[in-house]
This record gives sequence, C-alpha cells and structure tokens, in this order.
Amino acid sequence: MSLQGMLGGLDIAASGLAAERRHMSVITQNIAMANVTRTLNGGPYVRKTVIFREALDRAMGGRPEGVEVEGPVEDRRGEFVRVFDPSSPDADKDGYVTRSNVNLVYEMLDLVIARRSYEANVATFRTWENLARRSIDLMRS
Repeated sequence: MSLQGMLGGLDIAASGLAAERRHMSVITQNIAMANVTRTLNGGPYVRKTVIFREALDRAMGGRPEGVEVEGPVEDRRGEFVRVFDPSSPDADKDGYVTRSNVNLVYEMLDLVIARRSYEANVATFRTWENLARRSIDLMRS
C-alpha cells in the first residue's frame, strides 16, 4: 500500500469524526431547544438534522474520500404537539400552545448512535495511524 493510500485512510476517518461531531452538535441543539415555543420566525422550534453524503474523488474515478455533511436542515417530519396552556404568552385564541417537533427520546437515541459512530471512527483512525507508522518503520529498515 502506498503512503498516499495510508494517508487517505486517515483522511476518511478524520472526515467521519468531523461529520459525527457536527451531527452531535445538531442533536444537542435540538435537545436544548425542545421546549421553545416561539423562535425569531414566530413559530415553535423546528427539529434540525444533518444529511450525510459519501465524498468521492472525482479526479480519481470515484474513489471514496470520506463523508460530507449537509446541514443543519429543518426536519418537519415529527409532530408539532398542541398543549392547552392559556396562561402562556404564546397561546392562540383557544388557549393552545404549539410545541416543537423534537422528541427527546429519539434525540437521546440518536445521540447514542452518533457517539458510537464517533468512537468507531476514532478506532479506525488509530488503526490507520498504527498501519502508517509500521509501514514507515519498515521503509526505514
């Protein structure tokens, strides 16, 4: 394996680390904003998510080069719950407040999955790093 190939493996693992770090950041924002009933746009907070895409090296014939992250983007798939709370300044004329579509159980599960993916990328990075060190040592001897 060439040195460039080994460094490419490190780059792929590093892109996975950066992607999962960004994913975890969006999840923690969702958790923090779960009870916000009025944003600057006027409505309740809308859950955010990220979209992962495989990054390909177009010049090299489509070889995988890691992962790219798009987002955060709004995810309106969840249910916006209406709660009767006439004392809230955000209540409508019938006394209902619309809450965000953030499901805390889902966010916590997503956070566990993202953390495990991050840990897997750390292990991959360390494996590639050890492989690169051993290869360099072999080239020296």
